Amino acid sequence: MQVTRGAVIRATLHFKAAKPTFVMFTSAKDIVNATSAKTGIAVITVPDIRWARRDIKSVALLAQVLAKQAAAGSGAPARPG
Repeated sequence: MQVTRGAVIRATLHFKAAKPTFVMFTSAKDIVNATSAKTGIAVITVPDIRWARRDIKSVALLAQVLAKQAAAGSGAPARPG
């Protein structure tokens, strides 16, 4: 899910004219009967490094990729995808 302040013509300062944009993607999944729901999963936590450089506007997945790499390095079992 992503919410933005909206789209306006670039190089304008009329942000009040922008209408918020809401985008959401969904997919059907039977999570209640999933094996992981019954057996549990191994997880780790990592600091959210994105806030250290909040001046950079990006939708890149670098923080998530680094977190997944840290999980793999910790011995947590990998999940496909």
